[in-house]
Amino acid sequence: MAQRINRLTARGVQTLAKAGRHSDGGGLYLIVDVRKAKDGSERVGKHWAFIYRRKRDGKQSELGLGGLASVPLAKARELAAEARAILAEGKDPKSERAAAACEPDQIPTFGAMAEAIMAALEHGWRNDKHKAQWRSSLATYAAPIQDKPIDQITTEDVLG
Repeated sequence: MAQRINRLTARGVQTLAKAGRHSDGGGLYLIVDVRKAKDGSERVGKHWAFIYRRKRDGKQSELGLGGLASVPLAKARELAAEARAILAEGKDPKSERAAAACEPDQIPTFGAMAEAIMAALEHGWRNDKHKAQWRSSLATYAAPIQDKPIDQITTEDVLG
């Protein structure tokens, strides 16, 4: 019997709270982490991963596809299909992504990267004051390196 693909539903991934790996089929997994906060409450974190075996050594590898808040089920399935296509060509999806990220014309500036990270983290902040504090800190302390490509930032830039 063939393996079923697309076992998860859009509603199901939103309500899923059991910790562990939940397969959608074809190597796509929703990984649910349940952690206790300092106040005793439980925090549930969910992210997508494509899990596969590397051809060169047969070891299992995990390619992160993003958090559930920013990557819906349909997009995660598209990303997993792309990773399967790369695997079918005999290449490692993780290595291919790293190589594509290192293209010289695609290296982001510190400011662009900081904005992207803040956009990804904003949903987890408790109030707008946190957002204002982060933006203020970046504007105050990181202004000299805002327009610098991240691969050209040195220790002197950060400490100086």
